Amino acid sequence: MNQITIDDFDPLIAYSNYADWSTPDPSQNPTWYNASRDVTNSPWHQATYHTTTVPGAKASFNFTGTSFSIYGAAGPTAGNTNYTIVIDPSSAQPFRQTYNTTNSTDGGRVQLFETSTLRWDWHNVEVINAGSGLTLDLVVVGAAFGAQGSATRNTTIEDAGGAIRYSGSWTTQQGPNFSNGTSTYTSGGSGNNSFAFDFEGSAVYIYGDQVNDHGFYEVYVDQGDTPWTRGGKANATLNDRSGCGGGWAKACEKLKGLKYATSGLGQGKHTVAVRNLGYGSYPGDPTFFDFDYVLITVPQQYPTQQIQSGPCPFTTCNGTSSNPSASGGTGGSSASPTSIGGAAAASSSRAAGDRAVGAFSGAALGWGMVGAWLLRKVLA
Repeated sequence: MNQITIDDFDPLIAYSNYADWSTPDPSQNPTWYNASRDVTNSPWHQATYHTTTVPGAKASFNFTGTSFSIYGAAGPTAGNTNYTIVIDPSSAQPFRQTYNTTNSTDGGRVQLFETSTLRWDWHNVEVINAGSGLTLDLVVVGAAFGAQGSATRNTTIEDAGGAIRYSGSWTTQQGPNFSNGTSTYTSGGSGNNSFAFDFEGSAVYIYGDQVNDHGFYEVYVDQGDTPWTRGGKANATLNDRSGCGGGWAKACEKLKGLKYATSGLGQGKHTVAVRNLGYGSYPGDPTFFDFDYVLITVPQQYPTQQIQSGPCPFTTCNGTSSNPSASGGTGGSSASPTSIGGAAAASSSRAAGDRAVGAFSGAALGWGMVGAWLLRKVLA
């Protein structure tokens, strides 16, 4: 099984209320997303984190797969480091359990939770502050790049290349920190500014900058170039706003955010369409979308996983899980399996990859590679 890493700043993770969370400002050190700890002097992935002391503050993500891990910290108050993990809150038998850990936010990240016994299906995960504080650093999810043991290779589609079909108003800019020296952006457009591209591969990743003047966008997979004009339903609706707080402004820029990811796609041609909805949390302020490049994973043999439906998140249902753990701390109380809400994703006819990392319906929630903590790299 392969892995995908999601940084805490990536739009693929949604936060219940931006005002409840504090972050460093990545624009103060723009190249730290790809710098070693020797340079950043920071224990956090890509030198960023989201931290909160607000009771009930929640972070959420979606993915299709059988495993995931959450890294971060709890505290700062010793003895009050509880946090709650919820998996598939809308299912008939959701998993909900509270854990605690002895580490504090000063000590850097630990593994807050992991499991590898999920059904191969779309899952919604929530991590909730139930103590004096919670810090989220990154999430690692299992992914399907190819058949068991299959070799893979990666190819890149650049924003300024001929493979991208733009619709509406887009502007290309140049800069040393962009892939191949260019990035293409749009603003506003009332949903009329979009782009699409075709590819053959089992996984696709879309990258671009995040800024506080960015807002909501939609991603469509295998529905043509402009499916919204025909009543198509988005595979993902995500929020591209950066995380530093404050109002609509060109501030808190983070380079090369992972804006969308999905794996488990079958052999043959696929089409992805992205459109900027042009609005965010501040009515009247047209929001931007920055697009840098696409990464495609092509396997020698394609994955064959099939969606496995069931009443609980796990391969064996007994009201809770057979093996999830919180490696940085100790297990806590297990609550009754009651639904506390969540976001449903749009489905399609694809079997293994019919829902994506970051596949959300509506605008309430958003979120789709770590080996030796390699930064922003798809691992084969």
